Amino acid sequence: MRILVTGGAGYIGTELVRLLAESDGISEVIVYDNLSRRAHGLFLGARLGRVPVRFVRGELLDTRSLRAATRGVDTVVHLAARVSTPFADGDAHSFEQVNHWGTAELGYIGAEVGVNRLIYLSSTSVYGDTGTEPASLEIVPDPRTAYGISKLAGERALAPFAESGELLVIRCANVYGFSPSLRFDAVVNKMLFDVIFAIKITQEGSGRQFRAFASVEGVTRVLAELALGKGEAGVYHLVERNLSISEVAEVITELLPDTDTLYVAQDMPRRHLQVVPDRRLTPAGDRRVEGFVEELRAFMGRFAFGNPA
Repeated sequence: MRILVTGGAGYIGTELVRLLAESDGISEVIVYDNLSRRAHGLFLGARLGRVPVRFVRGELLDTRSLRAATRGVDTVVHLAARVSTPFADGDAHSFEQVNHWGTAELGYIGAEVGVNRLIYLSSTSVYGDTGTEPASLEIVPDPRTAYGISKLAGERALAPFAESGELLVIRCANVYGFSPSLRFDAVVNKMLFDVIFAIKITQEGSGRQFRAFASVEGVTRVLAELALGKGEAGVYHLVERNLSISEVAEVITELLPDTDTLYVAQDMPRRHLQVVPDRRLTPAGDRRVEGFVEELRAFMGRFAFGNPA
């Protein structure tokens, strides 16, 4: 089996490629990435596993390069995307071009060259503001940001692929945790970095606003299983827990009690984004705070120096 991972040098991609490189039943992993985030963690460190890994530097909208990389591939894991947290409305045109039309191009090419399975990492941001009740798969998406709109457009653009191959759409929560290509603009990662090196948390709004979260370890494990054939075509939620920003802050300050909290615009309303975990992917369901403390403690242990726990 040959697997193509678009965005394979990114935050999630780096960990996924390392996992796939240790898996049985794979003859080659192809990483397709434009390195726009200047992340090079995939290329450093311990030698990758027994499965050959090949890197292709290319753009989603470069039809010729994308077709060449996709030809002969059995499964595509589509992670490549324009991401801009927390400024999810910045440069809306770029979101539309990459996340919508780039995804559409991949779908067309995948169907043309005979890809069997396409796994699209979408986002829970397609639900917009869910209010106090977590969004289920039955809820009609209502994105409120340029990023969320573009990810939903990407889902719909892949419909033609589903006529000839298996399409799995994975609406993923906000990801946290260590990766050699770690993103420090993600909510939990940024808060933890600020606490360790500035000994403070900046909390916008009341802190009561909820977000859906998933660990990078859990996300990559699920994606690897799907790439190897688990699961059927359809739409899934990849969510491990729903936490308020205040709950995240409380867990971090439990680990580092000397942390100061800076409150900004407490009277300004913030949207809620809670999502029902999909037990087909995460059988434990919504674990809330359970296990979160130990995950962050282990994450802190990956920093070279800083405020000790």
